[in-house]
Amino acid sequence: MRHVIILIIFILNGSCKKVDNHDRTALPVAYKIVVPDSLIRIKNDLKKFYERWNARQDLPFTFSDSAEHVLRINDSVEYHNTYFQLIHDTIKYKDERLPLQSTLIAVKANGHIQIVTYSSVRMWFLLEALFELFENYADRPEAILIHSGRQIVLKSYKTNSGWVDDLNVFETRRQYERRAAMEEPFFSFSGGKITYDSTKMNEALSHYPSRFLKKFRPAIFVYPDYETKSQIYSNVMEYSYDLAKNQIHIVDCSLTRLRFTEIISVYFASQIYGNAMPRLTEGLGVFYANTYFGKLFSWWNSKRSLLSLIDKNNLLSKPAENENTFLYTYLAVLFWLENHKSIELVFKSPEAYIQNFNPDVKADKILDRKIDSIPYFKGFSYAHSNGVTTGYMSRQSKESLKALREIGTDAISITPFGYAKNENESTVYFVLDNTWDETLASLFKVNDDAQELEMHVMMKPHIWLGNGKWCGEIRIADERELKKWENAYCQFITYHGLIAELAGMQSLCVAVELPHMFQHTDMWRRIIRCARIAFSGPLTYGANWMDEYEGIVFWDDLDFIGIQSYFPLSKSKSESTSDMRSYAKALSSTLSEFSKKWNRPIVFTEAGFPSIEYGLMNPHQEDFSQNKSEESQALGYTILFDEFSQQPWFNGFYWWKWESGNSSRRRSDKSFHIRGKKAEQIVKQYYLNRVGAKK
Repeated sequence: MRHVIILIIFILNGSCKKVDNHDRTALPVAYKIVVPDSLIRIKNDLKKFYERWNARQDLPFTFSDSAEHVLRINDSVEYHNTYFQLIHDTIKYKDERLPLQSTLIAVKANGHIQIVTYSSVRMWFLLEALFELFENYADRPEAILIHSGRQIVLKSYKTNSGWVDDLNVFETRRQYERRAAMEEPFFSFSGGKITYDSTKMNEALSHYPSRFLKKFRPAIFVYPDYETKSQIYSNVMEYSYDLAKNQIHIVDCSLTRLRFTEIISVYFASQIYGNAMPRLTEGLGVFYANTYFGKLFSWWNSKRSLLSLIDKNNLLSKPAENENTFLYTYLAVLFWLENHKSIELVFKSPEAYIQNFNPDVKADKILDRKIDSIPYFKGFSYAHSNGVTTGYMSRQSKESLKALREIGTDAISITPFGYAKNENESTVYFVLDNTWDETLASLFKVNDDAQELEMHVMMKPHIWLGNGKWCGEIRIADERELKKWENAYCQFITYHGLIAELAGMQSLCVAVELPHMFQHTDMWRRIIRCARIAFSGPLTYGANWMDEYEGIVFWDDLDFIGIQSYFPLSKSKSESTSDMRSYAKALSSTLSEFSKKWNRPIVFTEAGFPSIEYGLMNPHQEDFSQNKSEESQALGYTILFDEFSQQPWFNGFYWWKWESGNSSRRRSDKSFHIRGKKAEQIVKQYYLNRVGAKK
């Protein structure tokens, strides 16, 4: 049965007045959820989602069965009002027709809000609509919002002189469609132009029959940023092909300018030879382009030994989310180096050619690099806020980095996540294409933005467990499964290590908090060796403060000691500031000896405190049952700065955390965030005036 949700939120007079962010927590609006039996699951899911997120943020609404305001969910299949019409599975808004299954429309008018969508909508979309209307349009009597596909495509509000659009993807798309094409020899540009090397392009495309160059000549739609491309084309990648329409949709950025010849060459290879074996097709296009990610193949030959991590037979399969795609494309290039004279036969019957392909996996040259010095890090863990408009690739992120630089920060760690289903799974999945997560393109983009601000960038991948447990619970006991995990993790860390190397990042953290895995010392030495082949800069390991850093015996294979520092500074609620400083001094003495033992400087790859009353007792816990206290959080920062910032063996902090998205709610929550809180001023004082002066 099709279910259509009509959410009608009745607002009492004055309930939508604009409220100062600092006072929001005192004025949450409560709603009574009323649904028919057929949609009880929606009601329960919405409550669960609210409860989970409200534990971390002070939301501007609550749910209560006794509330006066009503959130009504109906299962009507047709709906009409002044702004849109719902007919069967299609929503009509002005001249636009949108599929109901992927569309949500929210209208604020006449003292209430109406949201129409499909029953399978993600709960976050519903909450996002509520946030937008209550935070950004609280003082507007009429507003409309459309969420289609994976992002908001329309935000508009009414004034005395008419409707004003804050965002109108429909109009932006029409502007692109109306622009005249700019003709080039092998393609046409629309919406913008990518600068490219015509000599290199001519050489790459000379390998393809001219009749196919004419037949598949693409129209290239160029977008100024990732948000615009995502909104118009519903795809978050730096480039994407529409082979059926002979189109390429591409973001004008440093990454696509670097790879433009490769992108065009792979497009023609895909059109001519099909995409049934995408690894081979991409490899052929890259082979003809004579570079991969802008690097000559002689550079990639220094990475050859990493090919031992992958299976040549997978060249015939499609890319998977637990395999290093860099290595497979490079392997495919080596394959075509041997077989480029038999292209038609290979694509007709590839198995025999793959069987006879035995690449040398010995690298041309591997240097045992010695890192002479480690910089002092005035850093922050820079966390990706899920979504295109708030994440690493967004315009908002660039502004967030500027704000971070203004308080004296000169280093960030970026934190892409890999995934495992549970703590016993012997593989690691990582993001290739996902609107919400940290894609390859977003990692290049955030690095570009940070480097422009002269900030050191550390690549610091984490693992997230699908069952909600902490990554520190990962435990692989069986020897065969452990070997599988080693291979999977090597692919994961070398994938991100290669991104770091290609993008020009300055350091790499090879792992974060794996207290049940660090004991496999020989395995970690092999993993670190692979990481060094992928990445030429300093390496560290982000070891857990409580039960990991002291037990690791491979620190000598790394360049500095990384500690996820959530050491308690208080043992009871009655202790004084003097007592807390004494704990910090004792810790400093312990870490000084540890640094001497390994002849390595120590860096707090994470440190921080929640803004709660007794947050210094268990700094790793966001105990939201406690009272909020910016003072306690700021005191923790002050004590660590005072004790560690001038120690000769200590090389800096990466405070947890600063997000790429700037949510106004962060200033009133109890979490680790410091933006707009007293701790931010402490950081600014030390980073601009005191920290690292001796360095």
